[in-house]
Amino acid sequence: GTSSATLTVTSNDPSSPSEVFLFGNGITGPDLDISPPLHDFGNTAVGNVSEQQDFTLMNTGEGDLTLSSITVNSDFEQSNECPAVLVEEETCVVETTFVPAAAGNFFGILSIVDDAEGSPQKVSLIGYGTSSDITLLPASINFGDQTLGRPSLAHDVRLLNSGNDTITIDSIASSVSAFAQTNDC
Repeated sequence: GTSSATLTVTSNDPSSPSEVFLFGNGITGPDLDISPPLHDFGNTAVGNVSEQQDFTLMNTGEGDLTLSSITVNSDFEQSNECPAVLVEEETCVVETTFVPAAAGNFFGILSIVDDAEGSPQKVSLIGYGTSSDITLLPASINFGDQTLGRPSLAHDVRLLNSGNDTITIDSIASSVSAFAQTNDC
């Protein structure tokens, strides 16, 4: 059945005591415990694969637990070697990664369908897709007619990072020596 309690911490803090409400539901039969309850994959560049994050599944109940399916949605991937049946106190690991297809925040769900109470069991997945996009403005420059051996007026080309990730510039060069360039990038 359902149980609840209050955890009280008394200290010299002016706002003492501090309380946390505790609650749970006692059940008989198999039960699935998933640890941790969420993974934050942080920043991952668009099209790249994040560092792997693992979830541990454990049958903490009484009797065998049948696992019907383990899935993720959105831009997350999972792999596992979990058996179809977890016996009492048995564990298995679900390996998850984040592979963003676009820039921005992503929220996903690892969902486990089983024969325990409250199925499907769900845990959260969070990640942020980053991208760096270089934009050069203007896209072209017409220098017009130029007297041989004399420099033209300088024209500016602006390099903009229109993405949400840092750009590392390796070099800036003209493909023909007649078009010289200098920059403060």
